[in-house]
Amino acid sequence: IYEDLKKIPPGHRFVFHNAEIKIEQYWTLDNISTNSELEDKSEDVLLAELETLIMDSVRLRMVSDVPVGVFLSGGIDSSLVAAMMTKLSAEPIKSFSIGFADKEFDESIHAKSVADYLQTEHHFEKFEANDLLKFMPDFLNQYDEPFFDYSAFPVMAVSKMASQSVKVVLSGDGGDEAFGGYHYYNIMRYVEVLHKIPIFFRKILSVVFKLIPAHKIKLFAELMLINDKAHCFAFIRSVIKTNKNIFSSDLLKNTYGLADLFYEKTKKYPIDLSAAELGMRLDISYTLPDDYLQKVDVGSMAFSLEARDPLLDYRIFEWAARLPLKWKINKTNKYLLRKLAYKYIPREILDRPKMGFGVPMAAWLRGPLKDWALPFIQDSTGLTSLGLVPAEVQKIWKQHQAGLVQAQSILWSILVLQAFRAERPWL
Repeated sequence: IYEDLKKIPPGHRFVFHNAEIKIEQYWTLDNISTNSELEDKSEDVLLAELETLIMDSVRLRMVSDVPVGVFLSGGIDSSLVAAMMTKLSAEPIKSFSIGFADKEFDESIHAKSVADYLQTEHHFEKFEANDLLKFMPDFLNQYDEPFFDYSAFPVMAVSKMASQSVKVVLSGDGGDEAFGGYHYYNIMRYVEVLHKIPIFFRKILSVVFKLIPAHKIKLFAELMLINDKAHCFAFIRSVIKTNKNIFSSDLLKNTYGLADLFYEKTKKYPIDLSAAELGMRLDISYTLPDDYLQKVDVGSMAFSLEARDPLLDYRIFEWAARLPLKWKINKTNKYLLRKLAYKYIPREILDRPKMGFGVPMAAWLRGPLKDWALPFIQDSTGLTSLGLVPAEVQKIWKQHQAGLVQAQSILWSILVLQAFRAERPWL
């Protein structure tokens, strides 16, 4: 989109000296290996170490000469941060969350349960599709590059609300990537087992699985045929798994794909990393800085609110990187971090399905956002100039409208590209 503009990568610094520019790396997780000796270490000892690390990180990030609050979703990570803030503060902590009319995406009830238990001064608002449209000009202006993650809108909404009460907020970002919170990592564990099966038998199994009329099983059948762990994770993480035909062949020839990016990066990792650990490292390298942290940083600063992330403390990430997988994924995800959270908040309040600032975009594109989106979908000239195949995009749109597929991720990515370019006709 912007030629010759670059970002400084995470853990790097920009040095300008004697009319020369250098980009220097000052920190990385890439070369840290799992410490197998921690397999048999006492769980209580590990919990105590983790508690000390996180408590100190929260304490440091509460240092401020202006009021400090917390983004509270009611999940493990933000709830643990809020609980430690409560323990460290002499005054009630201000907490903030967003709710939706659609109960499938509404976390406000869970957040309120945690807030009530911790006795925080809790603030929350309901968020509708029309509210999203009101944020669209700010979204396109503040995220000054195409940004596909539509959970940016509730982040902007909760930031706007919080900015009326505080100037700094803490959040729980980083816990999932460091401690194995996403279901993708469990899938990678199955991938590791699959790779022990000779490719000949995997091909047979793949053919059989593809006969089963279930979308996720068909995807798993494709996954069986991929031999490299990095390419497997790229396939799992991609938003365009079965829609690659929407891109023109010319665009694909000139694109450095996600799988290539991941594969090159994994050459820098310890060779003995498990498949699940490799997935976590790749998320830490790319998904976290390029999506989740950018989403919160830009969305909060749009309203002059500073967001700080205690779980991103380098000491915590280095400690977690050495931790064997059994302390992360063991009957449940985020095993050790979850155990620590139970020390502060009852299990019955915290144990619930993961949501994470989701947005009912699938339904909104069929309803309140349909009229806004349709002109971009019908703009064949604009789609073609972006390297897309209009007929395929419009086909997916119709299938989504009919409820035949849930294509909100790829459709939203396309809509953002179109809307971004419409705001910048010189591109």
